[in-house]
Amino acid sequence: MPDILKIGVLGAGQIFQMMHLPVLARQRDRFELARLYDPDRKVLRKTRNLMRRRCLPAPLVSAEEVDRQFAGLDAEGSAGSPFCAS
Repeated sequence: MPDILKIGVLGAGQIFQMMHLPVLARQRDRFELARLYDPDRKVLRKTRNLMRRRCLPAPLVSAEEVDRQFAGLDAEGSAGSPFCAS
């Protein structure tokens, strides 16, 4: 069985809801949504409801956590952030 790739998503709007979320739901054996953030609470609420209908966990994070994760990243996105593949 292949390793499951954990991903983080910044922006849970219409593109995520209509394109990425269905793929994540169909390919649970390949991907796990580890973090989800959107600055718009209405968008997050709608996305969370869509995820629940597909029996997917909705690991929402705060803006503060996003800021902590990206603090100290260089332009290439390195520095060992859990949002970046190593």
